[in-house]
Amino acid sequence: MNNNYYQIIFDLYTSKEYKNILRKKYNKSLSSMYEIIKRHLLANGFEWVEGSSYHTIKPMPYNKLNNILNKLYRNNLWLSFFTRDVKRTIIKNVEYDYNKTIKYYQDELKRNDKEL
Repeated sequence: MNNNYYQIIFDLYTSKEYKNILRKKYNKSLSSMYEIIKRHLLANGFEWVEGSSYHTIKPMPYNKLNNILNKLYRNNLWLSFFTRDVKRTIIKNVEYDYNKTIKYYQDELKRNDKEL
């Protein structure tokens, strides 16, 4: 089985109605829900990107990815009620990090614009 880099994005229900259920029935907050997901993924070979987006640090087989997600929901059954969607994407090219290029242009802007 091929090992791939993956990106996982969680889309959770965050309306006032869902927040109330989360607080009253499960004694949890929206931030604690995101923190549970984050802790679990960081402990299992992922890196946080932004918001509710994560990617694998190293390539992994799909069945391992599936087991990690299953364990998250098995250990936090209530979380499934608040999950609208979980997207998995295979990252084809992870060799190029555009952040260095962005940093170059940010530095260039600062050199040219003394007000920044």
